Amino acid sequence: MTGSATLAVRITRAALCLAALAPFASPQAAVFRVGGSASGCTHTTIQAAVDAAQNSPGADVIWVARDAAYTAQQVMITTSQELEIAGGYDTCGSDATSGTTVLDGSGGGGYPVLRLYGDTGALVRLRGLALTGGDNPDSDHGGGILFVGRGRLELHNVSVRQNRAGYGAGIYVGGEDSGEARLVFGRDVIVNNNIAAHSGGGVYIEKARFDMLEPNSLIAFNQALGNGGGGYGGGLILLAKRNAAYARIGSGTPGLGAIYGNSAVNGGGVAVFGEDPGSVTTSIFSSAQLQMYSTVAGTPAAIRQNVATQNGGAVYLRPYADFDDTIRAEAWFWNVDLDGNVAAQGAAVYGASYDSTFGSPIGSSIHFNDTSAAVGWPGAAVCSPGAYCGSVRGNVSRNGSAQPTDGGTFHLESYVGLNIGYSGFDMSAVRGGVAIEGNRGGRLIESGGSTSIVLNNALLADNESSGVLIRQGGDGLVWLADITLAGNAVGGAQVIAQGDGLFHLYRSILWQPGKPLLQCSGCDKTFETSIVSDRGSLDGGNSTELVAQDPRFLDPERGDYRPAAASPAVDHASIVAGDDHDLLGQARDVDIACRADFRGRRDVGAYERQQLLPLALNADFDDDLHLWSAANTTWDETRDAAGSADSGSAHVVLTAPQNVTRAFGASQCIPLPGPGRYTLNGFGRGSGGVLVNADYAGLYWELRHDGGETCSEGTPDASGHLSLGRSSSFSQPGIAATIELGEAQATYRSSLLLVLTASEGNAVVGGEHTMSAWIDAISLTLECQDPSDRIFRDDFEQP
Repeated sequence: MTGSATLAVRITRAALCLAALAPFASPQAAVFRVGGSASGCTHTTIQAAVDAAQNSPGADVIWVARDAAYTAQQVMITTSQELEIAGGYDTCGSDATSGTTVLDGSGGGGYPVLRLYGDTGALVRLRGLALTGGDNPDSDHGGGILFVGRGRLELHNVSVRQNRAGYGAGIYVGGEDSGEARLVFGRDVIVNNNIAAHSGGGVYIEKARFDMLEPNSLIAFNQALGNGGGGYGGGLILLAKRNAAYARIGSGTPGLGAIYGNSAVNGGGVAVFGEDPGSVTTSIFSSAQLQMYSTVAGTPAAIRQNVATQNGGAVYLRPYADFDDTIRAEAWFWNVDLDGNVAAQGAAVYGASYDSTFGSPIGSSIHFNDTSAAVGWPGAAVCSPGAYCGSVRGNVSRNGSAQPTDGGTFHLESYVGLNIGYSGFDMSAVRGGVAIEGNRGGRLIESGGSTSIVLNNALLADNESSGVLIRQGGDGLVWLADITLAGNAVGGAQVIAQGDGLFHLYRSILWQPGKPLLQCSGCDKTFETSIVSDRGSLDGGNSTELVAQDPRFLDPERGDYRPAAASPAVDHASIVAGDDHDLLGQARDVDIACRADFRGRRDVGAYERQQLLPLALNADFDDDLHLWSAANTTWDETRDAAGSADSGSAHVVLTAPQNVTRAFGASQCIPLPGPGRYTLNGFGRGSGGVLVNADYAGLYWELRHDGGETCSEGTPDASGHLSLGRSSSFSQPGIAATIELGEAQATYRSSLLLVLTASEGNAVVGGEHTMSAWIDAISLTLECQDPSDRIFRDDFEQP
């Protein structure tokens, strides 16, 4: 069994085992009971009970017991009243529930399992049911559920699975040109493994509204085949005509998200469409709009692992326009993950445009964490401090034959807008940023002419592109502000290719050594306070706004692109009005102690460093030795002086000749953030045995005023050794080592090389001997003067 099939079985079993919720209808509602026993049942078929409820004024409830088989179901409801159909009851005579009631449409004559024709005032709730086996013909709508007209349909603890239809195999909702039809998913609703011959494998929303904001609901493993045309929206399609189509989707199911594992020709997860409203006498301005946001702290909303054989692995958008009608197609995301999706073009998102013969061209629009006045930040949307506020990760450009393509992760046709983190210049509304990582394809962003690419407060790292990373194909806009772009594998001749439009770079890090950053065909360029690996292709070295210095990321090999304490990105730019936040939702414009401001206290790039320490990295050796060289050193999980139990320590061990009395182990190069008095200490333990003869742990250091990025250029200006301990338990010396870096000697290239040591405690008599010691919990601190008292701008912040 495949992984997806196994998960589908688990989803189905979970749905069948969920306890039914308490009835929603009022206590005065009339109650009808359907089941297989004579005792307590008012009807033997669901349809008979529905008909009776229609003739009963006011709200009604139908309880459907589990002690009968409901096959060949084609239940039809025509109503403007309140009706609840609740399954999961053991018998008609019992109020106890122990699962769900299965309504099977197999053999039902080619109709949906349930049809609802609603009028104004209709409110129908389904609860504790599983609808399966709907076999509507390929030309028809709705396999599991068909809802047309007006009113509201709510699902609670319901699964809709393994149904077929031409459009909306799971659920089809068709609203009218006026009035409102609304589909609402409560908790524990699953729409899975439905197959549409044309479009809308899971849910099809036409001229209607859809809410999926409650926890633990999911649209998964549905298909839109596109037989003879269509093939849009494997999981969900929104179609607006004269009336709008809206969807609001929340966190969904932990670990899976809301839209998972669906497939289509276009829009494997979701398709958002505008379409010709038909013959009307007035101009139409309408929208097909998808809104997704995290509704549960720590659980981002997500569209994951969907596949489109052509365009839009996660989302496909296409608007409509003619001489007097405009129907927009929009996607708005707040703390949303688009992860692991696949398509030939637009592995994450494909934004299409529409160029009518009689009207102006119109493009679709894509928004991540956009706080502009058009929609604003939803009150229920949450981002967790210390975490990304959304991601685009691991999406792959690949065709239906599983072959790599030159498609982009984002594919934008002409006039399309991509806005990531746009604040409308109200910086106080910024909650956190978007990480765009690990995507593979021809380009990360591919766009046509007159497009708008706006990236704010974002990380673009560790992506792979066979061509340039970002391509703006015409006279559009590329706007980069407060971003970090680094560590990408770029096959093209440049990182960014810009046409004759506008290129703006503000307070950002673009670090792709060995590759020209920009190819610009007469574009208008604007720069402000940024760190770049190549100035030649940007300003030709003629601007004071760009600095070519190593940004000194914390741990780029493991995808950590935060700035180290001595990074030139720290306290580099002027403050920006408003209480905005960085990529991790942390405060901006934080003034770091012992760091002189270059132009202000704001960090450039996507991250804002919050404090000076730590200076030595992974100094507690939690879990491994990363960020240290491994010479003569292993990680020992059985001994630790700090951190959680079994967090580990560094074990220096060397067997050496008689004349070697000190083993030099792992080392770390530490660029220094400024002048002052550095204090070095740590915990060590020796080999045990007789204390006076035991090997002892230590820290060797070398200070260089001009040591460079490797801490090895030139001879040391000072050096020393700190003995840590030699007993069989960890101890720390009472007197730490002090290392002075004077004002006159400090430069941007000042560095400290730190080396772990094990020294021989015995008087060696002859032959080889083994030195062994453990080190943990190293601390390196800095005591400095007020940086405002010093002049750093020319002799420290810039080399």
